[in-house]
Amino acid sequence: MSFGGTTNSAGAAGSGEAGAGVAGPELQSGSRAIPMFTSQPSCHSVTFPEPFEVAPSRLRVLATLVHPDSEITHDPSAVWTQSITATGFEVCVSEDRSFDGEHPRSRVDWVALVEDAGPSLGFRSAREPLAAADSPCRVVNLPSGLSAPVHLQATLAYSGSSKSANHAAAVWFESITATQFRLCVQQLENAEGSLASTSVDWFAYAPSIATSGFSAGEFDFDDFSDVQCETIATGCNNCENVQVRVNHRRRSEESTSLHGATLAWVEDFDSSGRLRVCAREISGENQTHDGHMSVDWLVRRKND
Repeated sequence: MSFGGTTNSAGAAGSGEAGAGVAGPELQSGSRAIPMFTSQPSCHSVTFPEPFEVAPSRLRVLATLVHPDSEITHDPSAVWTQSITATGFEVCVSEDRSFDGEHPRSRVDWVALVEDAGPSLGFRSAREPLAAADSPCRVVNLPSGLSAPVHLQATLAYSGSSKSANHAAAVWFESITATQFRLCVQQLENAEGSLASTSVDWFAYAPSIATSGFSAGEFDFDDFSDVQCETIATGCNNCENVQVRVNHRRRSEESTSLHGATLAWVEDFDSSGRLRVCAREISGENQTHDGHMSVDWLVRRKND
């Protein structure tokens, strides 16, 4: 698909009565400890606390890398999911090129949602298929019923299962409005698998979301080079799950321009609700950012 085309990812599953046909759980979240890894990628199985009673094609999964109680600034890593079923999935992490691959005390926080149950929980979600020949960005239409500002989270999903294929990629958003956004994906230099057989699971929601124990917000980063970390007060004490994603909502450039691919991750999320988020452009970029970059954050008080 060439850049600038539009797709309507809300799909038929997002139409009709919200949550129709969902007999089991509609949404679950959890955390998966990631052992120290030196090989790329590092993939691990996740089992849902309760099996979903829907076809896997109706499930959407988010994942974010977290380094609890961190005393250092870790290297940037990409996270993706694969082999999603009604009972669980695999989550994989891989560092950007030229880093050492040692990550003690890391974990991946995840959120899984039945797509057509999302509206009743305050979410709109969909899966956007990718292709090997795709341009970095595409325009995605949002379903009706959302008012600006729209906030977004997303995770790359590989339809197959491989412990060795490296599908690491940066996923970010640009030009977000109440009706559409630009979804951008760029693979890391050390990635081996192509974008073929991959998709992006995305969630859209209002910053005022308060259902199912969620709180949300956005933090604006200043101009920076290399890596920058910022502490955000979420107000969510003892929360157990966090999702973060880079956006360029405040961009003022022409719509044909493109920001550098950037990874965001969490260095710490303490019991008082202070969230420390770091961001860095991937290898091959110029490592500088203007003041248009922001990070959407989404936290949940208690995992299932």
